[in-house]
Amino acid sequence: MGDKRLGDMDIEAIMGRIRESVNRKIDSGVYSEADIKDVSGAALDESGMERDVLSAQLNLLKNGYDLASVPRATSHRSAFKGWLIVTIKRITLFVLTRFGGAMWEKQAGFNYGVLGALEILSEEIKRVNDENAALRKRLDGLEDKKTHGSGG
Repeated sequence: MGDKRLGDMDIEAIMGRIRESVNRKIDSGVYSEADIKDVSGAALDESGMERDVLSAQLNLLKNGYDLASVPRATSHRSAFKGWLIVTIKRITLFVLTRFGGAMWEKQAGFNYGVLGALEILSEEIKRVNDENAALRKRLDGLEDKKTHGSGG
């Protein structure tokens, strides 16, 4: 995709800083090799369902992004009233799509960019949650060792 910038936000630089931070923690012994394997192959916890719903919602919004689609002008009214309402709707839609298209394209482009940013943030939230779960598991293991080691 080339440049992964959202406005003034440099995603590659942010991800690079995150990778450096994780590598420093690995080098200093904060994260063990087992922790890395746990995080990379972690099973979904209870919040996994919420993450799946979020991903599904983002995909639904992204798939609904279609500037070419124009709503159909319909009415449930009978005969003359229905014809009049449909005619007014068609004229209104023609005017709006003809003269408001540039404004809508700009807004739709912005919305699509926001969806992209939300997708990136969603992935980062998933990664941080997985990392936190692995750290909790490691901490529980250390506490168990401490409890069993001092008690025996």
